[in-house]
Amino acid sequence: MSSADVAMIQGTEDSELTPEKVLDIGKTLGMQYKYITVGMNMNPSSMMILSSLMAGMTSTGADVRNAGILPTPAIPFATEKTECCVMVGNPDDQDRVSGLTFLNTDGRYFNGPQMFAFSNRLAGEKILPGYSSIGNVRPYNGALDKYQKKISEFAGSADCQIVIDCASDSPSYVVPNIMKTIGADAMMVSCQTDLRQRGTWANPEEYSIRMLSKIVKANFGSIGVALNSDGTRMAALDENGDPIGGDALLQLFIQYMQPRKIAVPIDVTMGVREQFKGSVKLCKLGRESIGETMKVDSIEFGGAPDGTFIFRNNSYAPDGIAASALLTKIATESRIGDMVDDLPVYCRDQDIIRYPANREIIAKRITSNINDLEYRELCVTDGWRVEMDSGWFLIRFSDDDYTIEIKSEGTDRIYTAGMMEIAKDIVTSSIKASQ
Repeated sequence: MSSADVAMIQGTEDSELTPEKVLDIGKTLGMQYKYITVGMNMNPSSMMILSSLMAGMTSTGADVRNAGILPTPAIPFATEKTECCVMVGNPDDQDRVSGLTFLNTDGRYFNGPQMFAFSNRLAGEKILPGYSSIGNVRPYNGALDKYQKKISEFAGSADCQIVIDCASDSPSYVVPNIMKTIGADAMMVSCQTDLRQRGTWANPEEYSIRMLSKIVKANFGSIGVALNSDGTRMAALDENGDPIGGDALLQLFIQYMQPRKIAVPIDVTMGVREQFKGSVKLCKLGRESIGETMKVDSIEFGGAPDGTFIFRNNSYAPDGIAASALLTKIATESRIGDMVDDLPVYCRDQDIIRYPANREIIAKRITSNINDLEYRELCVTDGWRVEMDSGWFLIRFSDDDYTIEIKSEGTDRIYTAGMMEIAKDIVTSSIKASQ
């Protein structure tokens, strides 16, 4: 588990996440929580993993509520009187053994302390109760209806043509009904629910939505949306079939909703901070950080350039389906392509530098070198984001290896390149001084 996806245990192609290991994970959760909601996506291995998980949970005496196949944003609507929930399935990859995602009942991913407590229990001895204390599994069928009603009310009415790729997975169970309810003229792609035929890639990145772009172009005036397999992320295409960048999509939602506060990752584009006049809370990189920050600071909207969007009034779960419905509403009132064209364009650059193992010393040196600069603002939530007059740069230690990530963004290429050189000098001099 990397810190970027701390609340997830991913499966792999070679089945490292075996039913036996999942059984042990279920026992660990069942010893920690006595009432648990579970759900799954349509990955062919999800039922196998879910069965092992529930067997482990009930063997400890925990009671399990099985919400069945549903997108992750819908599972908070099945958690009444339970203590946590687990989704089975890889949200961005259909070709691996299903993994596990741990969530609180309000939709937030498990945070660091929660996963630390879980990991400690996973490694410990597990003493199971007697046969008479085995827990029960009960089905729950109301989450999809509750979720559909909530998102339809959230989006309101729409009169827009839209092509939606449901990734041949759990979004197929709710997206058609939501679009019909709000009044959108929606064409569904990869929307089968037979658990066998696999459609497009589950990962809604630019390289995987080329076919969707052709369909949008063939349906004049339509916009396009691609969802990942559990409905937590989305990508979008404008009326010309051109991909909308994640930064631009985030800015569109902020402009339309006009929230008082927003939570965004520390590497967010300067366009958000330059144009949004409300309170901007920069949070750590990683899917769990946005929801956690929103909960702690009572923030109504959060998002990231990777297509993750959270709407507090619905839940704290990342919700690409709600974002798709909202984009449909926006497209009813304005032409999306024109709105994107009106957004300012900035230049970005990034690089990585390897470092030896003495991380703490290097970090102290970086802090000292940055303090010698003349800057407008400094944020140290996750690394060092240094705001300059016409741009910013970010220096942060990678979560996965001995590298330091450097990113910069500015109003023009020369200024951006200059900030990148400043950041590189800070890092290289800090590494040399620590040796």
